[in-house]
Amino acid sequence: MPTMEEEETTPAFVCIGCRLGFEGEPSATLNAGTVCEDCHGACMQCDSSYNRQSGALHAYNDNGEACGRCTREYFTMCTVCDEWHHNDNTHYVEGCGERVCEFCLSDRFWYCDDCDRYISDSWDHDECGMNGLVHDYSYKPTPIFKHTQEEFDNAKSILQDTDNVMRKYRKIPYLGFELEVECTGGRDTYREGAKLYEDSDIVYLKTDGSLNYGFEMVSHPMTLDWAMENFPWDSLAMLEAKGFEAWTTSTAGIHVHVSRDGFESESHQAKFVHFFIRNEAFLSWLAGRSNSRWAKFDPEHTKGIKDKLRRRRDSDRYMAVNLLNSGTLEVRIFRASLKPERLQMNLQLVDAVVRYTERLTTLEMVQGQGFSSESFMRWINGQPRYEQLNDYLMRWVEPFTVGAEQIGE
Repeated sequence: MPTMEEEETTPAFVCIGCRLGFEGEPSATLNAGTVCEDCHGACMQCDSSYNRQSGALHAYNDNGEACGRCTREYFTMCTVCDEWHHNDNTHYVEGCGERVCEFCLSDRFWYCDDCDRYISDSWDHDECGMNGLVHDYSYKPTPIFKHTQEEFDNAKSILQDTDNVMRKYRKIPYLGFELEVECTGGRDTYREGAKLYEDSDIVYLKTDGSLNYGFEMVSHPMTLDWAMENFPWDSLAMLEAKGFEAWTTSTAGIHVHVSRDGFESESHQAKFVHFFIRNEAFLSWLAGRSNSRWAKFDPEHTKGIKDKLRRRRDSDRYMAVNLLNSGTLEVRIFRASLKPERLQMNLQLVDAVVRYTERLTTLEMVQGQGFSSESFMRWINGQPRYEQLNDYLMRWVEPFTVGAEQIGE
């Protein structure tokens, strides 16, 4: 027979949730037994009581919590913010194939009136006639080569594609760029910025995994003269005005490509690479950023340079000049910017180095003066086609002389 002391320590009930004994009345009595206050859940959907420790999935938010059955039938976790929402307040989005809450919907997605559904910014949907504005990173259309009429008339060798539509001319340096930009606004800002290039045959937009919420603007191949006359430079300022950033971010960059056909020979390409590697201080200062893991100035890169150029292997992609692309050399040193004059300067610099290194003689290279930044600046000084490049050099040559690491935007 239990003693009086043992009777006083016997709990009034044992909770089926936490398996602990308690004095007093249980918080709720369920079909399976009683539960304590901590294990007692009150469903905000059906007003029933349930055991929080049952192992079932239970939705919860600022409005309360839900039992397992109501969670399965009436609630969804937003795939963007990972919070629970009633199904009436979530929407299915094409492109990601999931349901998102109303807040994330307005912040990251847009509504297509043509097909009456929500679409992710980066999804290229053709079904409704509204082509995607920002393509997948793997998107690579047939290049459209841009050149002036004068270059057309002066071209000595013409190559035509199978459709007899585009013409490309040998020994003309075609330039192209990949400009990464970040959107500081929401979905509307992103879409407004992308729509600036909706019908463009000059650039196209792609996603880029290195960006937080932005896109990569990729140009079709164009000569410097054509770009200066015809590229929509005003659109860059419009992007900036809408809330896009490039220079002030840590994620964005710009790469400038130049066609291999624009060089006279592999020796000419090798001289081009040597110029960049040998002028790290000058070019880092001019490019707006110093040596980074994405664009290294490594003298070892020039060893066996002709073989690397020919075989396109045994080389590091993340060098100041990337040699691994089949049709271009890629200059990766530049800090991204939405200032038209800076992008113009970047293109002019690459074009100028191509033309400058073409004229370098063996004697100049042996004597060491040919690859010097001073010799290069004397050569471009006063040339009208390099107006923006000369402007930057005139404005910032004194800081470079005294050892400044880089110039402003």
